[in-house]
Amino acid sequence: MRLLLALFAIVGLAACDLATSTADVSHGDPGAFPLECASDLDCVGASSTCCECPSYALPTSSGWQSTCDQVMCDPAPSCAQVAAVCSPAGQCTLACQPIACDLSCEFGFATDPAGCQVCACAPAIASECAVDADCARVPADCCGCGRGGADTAVPVGEIMSHADNLGCTGGAACPEVDVCQVGLVAQCVAGSCALVDPTSAPMPPPSDACGRPDLPACPAGTHCMLNTAPESAGVGRCAP
Repeated sequence: MRLLLALFAIVGLAACDLATSTADVSHGDPGAFPLECASDLDCVGASSTCCECPSYALPTSSGWQSTCDQVMCDPAPSCAQVAAVCSPAGQCTLACQPIACDLSCEFGFATDPAGCQVCACAPAIASECAVDADCARVPADCCGCGRGGADTAVPVGEIMSHADNLGCTGGAACPEVDVCQVGLVAQCVAGSCALVDPTSAPMPPPSDACGRPDLPACPAGTHCMLNTAPESAGVGRCAP
């Protein structure tokens, strides 16, 4: 019995040591990931092959960089837009690098395969409307929101073809519950028909936004910097 108790004590101590070492690696949070880096120098961009731009990041301690040192790529990839950085959580990740661009692009800036903005204009967006009157509200399915389905918006010239594409025969089993959202109307938004609430104004760009014809030029001594918030809106921000 004493021998059995001693064995339990030894196993318990070993488990405590393991738990302590794991907690140390993750700063005491057993659910946290082990730290990969302390600075950007601890991270390197990586991809599925040596001749592609990075699609993820690894710690330099992984040795990924050394595996591609002797590989000659023809042509060599141009990947200046993205870099491996150390996140505040101590994890290696990829981030788009800010770049200066003095272009003014009606449809925003183009992006590279990594999703980073480049100093080139995005192609024109195919427009299906010019004014709100070009759009109409129609059922999105054979029930429509009035009978428990959904509605959508299409160009007025496509109302009949939209109905034909639905292929409704009149025998759809609908919930027969009106689920239409009050206040939505068909409007032309950035060249596309959409159901919107006209009382809900879109979020305006920040005061220092740049890069579109409807935005002011950057003040003297500053440039339009891409890959800075709000890049999702297709614009940059003025910065020194």
